[in-house]
Amino acid sequence: MADFPSHRSRTVFVLASLLLVCVLAGPAGAQESVTLTVLATTDVHGHVWPHDYLAGRGAERGLAKVSSYVKSVRARQPHTLLLDCGDTFQGTPLAYLYAEKHTREANPVAAAMNRMGYDAMAVGNHEWNMGLATLWRLKEQARFPILGANVVSTYHDSLRDFEPYVIRRVGGVRVAILGMVTPAVPRWDPPEHRAGYEFRDLVETAKRLVPGLRRRADVVILIVHSGLGRREETGEPLANIYPEEDRVWDIAEQLPGLDVILFGHSHRELAEKLVNGVLLVQAKNWAQSVAEVELRLTREGQGWRLAEKTSRVVPMDASIAADEEILELTRAAHERTEEYLNTVVTRVETELDARTGRLEDHPLVELIHKAQRHYGRADVSLAALFSTGARLGPGPVTVRDIYRLYFYENKLFTVEITGAQLKEALEYAARVFKSYPWPAGESPFADVPGYNFDMADGVSYRIDLRRPVGERIVDLEFGGAPLKPEQRLRVALNSYRWSGGGGYEMLRHAKIVERVDRQVRELIIDYVREQKRIETAADGNWEIVPAEARQALVEWVTRPQPPVAVRSEAELERAVRARPDEWALHVELVEASAAAGRLPERAQWYKQWLGEQPDYAPADPARQAMLHAALGSVHWRAGNLREARSEYRQAVRLEASSRAYTEALSTLEAEAGWQGRDTLIVVLLLLAIVGYVGLRHPRWVRARRG
Repeated sequence: MADFPSHRSRTVFVLASLLLVCVLAGPAGAQESVTLTVLATTDVHGHVWPHDYLAGRGAERGLAKVSSYVKSVRARQPHTLLLDCGDTFQGTPLAYLYAEKHTREANPVAAAMNRMGYDAMAVGNHEWNMGLATLWRLKEQARFPILGANVVSTYHDSLRDFEPYVIRRVGGVRVAILGMVTPAVPRWDPPEHRAGYEFRDLVETAKRLVPGLRRRADVVILIVHSGLGRREETGEPLANIYPEEDRVWDIAEQLPGLDVILFGHSHRELAEKLVNGVLLVQAKNWAQSVAEVELRLTREGQGWRLAEKTSRVVPMDASIAADEEILELTRAAHERTEEYLNTVVTRVETELDARTGRLEDHPLVELIHKAQRHYGRADVSLAALFSTGARLGPGPVTVRDIYRLYFYENKLFTVEITGAQLKEALEYAARVFKSYPWPAGESPFADVPGYNFDMADGVSYRIDLRRPVGERIVDLEFGGAPLKPEQRLRVALNSYRWSGGGGYEMLRHAKIVERVDRQVRELIIDYVREQKRIETAADGNWEIVPAEARQALVEWVTRPQPPVAVRSEAELERAVRARPDEWALHVELVEASAAAGRLPERAQWYKQWLGEQPDYAPADPARQAMLHAALGSVHWRAGNLREARSEYRQAVRLEASSRAYTEALSTLEAEAGWQGRDTLIVVLLLLAIVGYVGLRHPRWVRARRG
């Protein structure tokens, strides 16, 4: 007869069996649904501090602000991913200094992203601008993968190759993150900046990889540095110089296996768009907003099924304070950048205003030409004016001023081309104008970016706007004689144009006869220092004809600008009710009410929203705090400082961790002269009580009677 286990042994056996069942059953019984949050930036372009380096003042942008927002999201949602869509390490003077001058030190952009805990980023086209040594150094410093599935490498080592994707497990969910970059990179950078790499088609790469990722993961996300390529409203294809450049809509249309596409490159913003079931989202450039995607998944067998996906963009406005941790981490780099920008290089006694710099031969454009011809030892120079907002003088001219004039990172090449090629380039540039005469009130400019309008120095010519596009360059002369089509010229231009950038195919990969491996902007600074002056008059080597067309263009660009169209109060009110947690809408609504002289009515509206109409008052304390802060700002604008303080105090009480509300309250109290006043009142009251009690003491009473 077999021995039966004792009662105690049977108990242990049963408990062990139950534990085994629970383990084998997995988390299905314990967790039937989970929510993931995905945050994404794009086209950060080196903006870490909330600062506009060209203007020399604060701005609502930068990774320090993003960091504060990311921390707030992670505090309430532990299942969060942080991603970036490329063009991250180039674009500000800070980024330039640490890519080209202080290369032995930690890159402040990479350091900030490391501290913020990015999970992955897609490589962007501007990551290639500074050359491969800089790109590899950034890859080495980044503690997150830089993805490029369509970038094929011949190096075959981990530092130089780009991983195609990563798979992260978040809240028990397997999330595949695929990264790609526009294959148009070779059109913009010289061969040595991309030696050993091939850039393949986006759609074909996605078709090759997404099905496999779909089998291995519960959620598949694409982060891609490429524009939409279509009109957002209609899906109509947009005209593009390079057909392979912007393919996001095409990817979504042909790859329904994707769940989300987070994208960039076009410096636009898209809160939410569904194409073929794929959710498309794009944050604003320069870390001016963050794309936020929320994914709700339900348990399905051993995996998860995506039940719902929503998205929005969150502006990094005044309601979000910069993260002191990121500011302190990058403070030395920021201060060094400001010191560099404030360096005086010369003086100019006359103000030079670039508003008409694309309509006539202008001293500021001639400054670029002179530096290019001097250091490139060239007969002719081709250059564009990047911004008509550039200004110099009167007074000291600093590095910051030169940066405003020439802010792109371009090297200088001198090429040998024919007179025919030069004329073709000038004809191509002249398409920026419509044919004269143009209808009254209609813009005289074609839909061509002004920074792609190249002007020439070293030759003389006229642009006749009465003639059709392609036949406008007349009286083209070199050395006082008509330029012959076969005549060979040494022409200085930047590396972007040499690569055919902007559609200048006639210049693409022209024979290089002189090469200056330095930024054109640095050459301009050196030229000014060497000459110790800036010419304030141009030689007039080119002009637009007829004269009345030129005058009409000048009047168009110098006319007073009409006021920017604003949304009505009613429209903004509807938007605020629909999206109460978007602080920017509250700010816009308050501004609209102030402009209409209706701040008291707006204050009453907010009171009703918060109290008498509970349907409109969100239950979330953070949202209630935002509404109280909005009401506080209404009162502040109206001069009702006590009411404003009361509302801001409510906001601080509801969300004590918000630095924005605390700082607003502190600023308000300082403005009203209340800082320390409450403490003083309490002290005075205590003294009064002590004095009163003391005077009632029997000894004082007897003394008074005596």
